[in-house]
Amino acid sequence: DTSGAVRRADRANDPRVVGIAVVEGGLTLGSNRTADSASSAGQVAIAMSGVVLCKVDAAFGTIEPGDLLVSSPNPGFAMKAHDPEPGTVVGKALQRAEQGQSSIRVLVMQR
Repeated sequence: DTSGAVRRADRANDPRVVGIAVVEGGLTLGSNRTADSASSAGQVAIAMSGVVLCKVDAAFGTIEPGDLLVSSPNPGFAMKAHDPEPGTVVGKALQRAEQGQSSIRVLVMQR
């Protein structure tokens, strides 16, 4: 709704994803601030490449290392991609998640 603003993904396979929100590292879009300085300004840092922790929901299928990840209908979480559409992949799992919600290391990659 606001130019330059980002929001948490809240639908499955959302093609509008731009990266993964991070607590450490990453850049704040539209700014030269880092995650540490951005959080105090009400901004969120977004990782658009690299390896970061990502909140995942394995309720939609066990996540194995190498699985592609897309946005989940559970706001702010990623899930295992099943035949993903172009532009919906946010990263590749580097760790396993068997059930429920957890945080795993992910290689951020847009596809």
